[in-house]
Amino acid sequence: MNTPTTFSDLIAAWGIGNLARDLGLKYVTVQAMRRRNSIAPRYWPGLIEFGPDNGFDLTADDLMAMAAEKVAA
Repeated sequence: MNTPTTFSDLIAAWGIGNLARDLGLKYVTVQAMRRRNSIAPRYWPGLIEFGPDNGFDLTADDLMAMAAEKVAA
């Protein structure tokens, strides 16, 4: 699977409910992340850890690129 290039795309592909479960967050919290196109860096280790179980081989560099894309937009 291709790595999404934005946090919103990552959340959509992962699934809001699945990501909420994996990160131990409320569904509405992940919805807000998707709306903002932002995932706080404190959650990135969980994205990297649980990514392979959900079809994503994420690295810190991937997540930094998504954050940079958000700033540039």
